[in-house]
Amino acid sequence: LEGIPRKEMVAKRLGLTERTLQRKLQQFDCSYQQILDEIRKEQAKELLTETELSVQDIAARLGFSEPRSFHRSFKSWLGMTPGEFRDSNGSEK
Repeated sequence: LEGIPRKEMVAKRLGLTERTLQRKLQQFDCSYQQILDEIRKEQAKELLTETELSVQDIAARLGFSEPRSFHRSFKSWLGMTPGEFRDSNGSEK
């Protein structure tokens, strides 16, 4: 996994400035951060249920600077910690 690209990388790839990307997303009542959070949430759920990667490794893969930042975000998304989610959904592997 290469990780999740930063906003400036996405804008450059699309041939836009960051500001233009931001304006275009606002037209759809959306932001880069909202999209990033949704992708991170879905990937986190998948990695927690389909792999035995540690929470620390998952946090790093998803681009969180510290595991506790991932932990806090995950709890705000789903109302439970990554460990609680993994326990309640059972790892497949």
